[in-house]
Amino acid sequence: MLYGTAAGAETLSGRWYAEGVEDGQYLQWIENNGDDGTFTIAIRFINGCDVSQSETETGSWRYADHRLTKWTRTVNYRRVPDTDYYHDTWLATPVDSDHVQLFDVKTRVTWAASRVGHDFVFPAPSHCESS
Repeated sequence: MLYGTAAGAETLSGRWYAEGVEDGQYLQWIENNGDDGTFTIAIRFINGCDVSQSETETGSWRYADHRLTKWTRTVNYRRVPDTDYYHDTWLATPVDSDHVQLFDVKTRVTWAASRVGHDFVFPAPSHCESS
C-alpha cells in the first residue's frame, strides 16, 4: 500500500485538473492528493457553458499496482455512508510527471488529468472557449 511520496505514488500526489463527460454530465474537477493519503476534490457540473452545481468531496486515497483507490468520506462536508457507491478505483497510467490517464473501473471513462499549481482556478469549459 502506497501513500504520498512512497515509491511510485509521488506521481499522483499533488494537485490535478481534468474535464470531460461522465454518465452524460460534463464535469470539471480539481483534486488535491495529499502526501498523507487524504484528498479533497472540487467538482463542477456544467450545463451548456454554465455551472449548474458544485460539490466538494474529501476522503482517503491509495496507489498500488497501477490502481488508484479512493474512499469518499464526505460530500459538501457532510459524512456519507461507507458503501461501494463512495469507493472508486481507477487504473492509472502516468504519461509523464505532469500528466496521467485515469481509467474509471466503475464508469469505464478515461480521464486525462494534468498537474496544476496551487493558484490554478477553474477555466471556462474547453467546449466554451472562444477562438
